Amino acid sequence: MKTLISFMLIMVTAQIFSQKIDTWERRYGDELSEKGKKIIRTTDSNYLISCNVYTTEEKDMIWLIAIDQNGDSLWTRKIGGGYENFYLNDLDTISDGNLYFAYGKDSGSGLGQLAYVSKKSPNIEEIWTKEYWNMPSLGIFASAVTGTADSGCVVTGIITESFDSSIGFLEKFDKDGNSVAYHQLESTLHDSIFIPYNRIEALMSRPGMFEEEYVAVGNMQTPDKIYPYIKVFVDSLNLFMENIVSFENLNYLFEGFDVLSNKYVIFGDSKMFDLD
Repeated sequence: MKTLISFMLIMVTAQIFSQKIDTWERRYGDELSEKGKKIIRTTDSNYLISCNVYTTEEKDMIWLIAIDQNGDSLWTRKIGGGYENFYLNDLDTISDGNLYFAYGKDSGSGLGQLAYVSKKSPNIEEIWTKEYWNMPSLGIFASAVTGTADSGCVVTGIITESFDSSIGFLEKFDKDGNSVAYHQLESTLHDSIFIPYNRIEALMSRPGMFEEEYVAVGNMQTPDKIYPYIKVFVDSLNLFMENIVSFENLNYLFEGFDVLSNKYVIFGDSKMFDLD
C-alpha cells in the first residue's frame, strides 16, 4: 500500500510539472518612440495600457491601448498633438468604470508646464477636467492620482514657484470635480539655482479605522541629503497622527509601491544598494 501511494504521488507530481504555464508576449507600436507608463485592470476584467509617444513630426502625445486578457488590442486612443506636448503621468480606475487621469502639457519650451486632472468615461470621453493654469509659477506637475471610495479622487503634484523653490501639494475632488480639501507639503526653500523639492511620487487609497486614508511615498531633497519617505493622510488630507517614516539615504529614491499580502512593496531608483 505504501508503495502504491508513493507511486501515485510521483505520478501526480510529474503531471503538475509537465504542464506548461500559459504565457504570451506582445509589442505595441512600431517605433522606438513609445514609453509605457502604467497598466491597470479595468472593471470589465480587461486592461488599459498608458504610454507617452515621442515624435519628431508633431508634438508628443498620450497613447492609450485597451487589451484583453490575451494581450490582443481592443482599441487605441491618442490624446494631444498639435502645438503642445502632452504627457500622461498617472491614471486610476474606480468602481463605476470611470477613470481619473493626471497629465501635463507644455508648448515645448520647458517652462510653464500646465497640470491637469481629468475624469473620463470607460470610452475615454471627458466628464470633467481640472486645469492648474492660473498659478504664478514656472510650472505645475501632476504626478499621481488615486480614486476615492465616494467616486472622487485625490491628486498630488508639485509647483515650481521660482528657480529656487518648489512646493508639493495634494488636492481632493468629489465625483463632480469640486475641490473639497487641499494640503500643501512642507516647503523646501533655498537661495541657489539648485531646486530642492518635496514631492509625492505615488499615492494609494485604503479603508481606515474611521475614515478613508491615503498612503503616499515620496522624496524630499535638500542641497545636502535625500529623504525618501512614507506618509499616511486622512480624508481631510492632514497627516494621520503626524504619521511619517523617513529614510535618510543618498543612494535611492522612491518611485512607487504596491500591496502584496497586506504589506507594501516599495520600488525605486538607486545609484547603489547596500542590503543586509
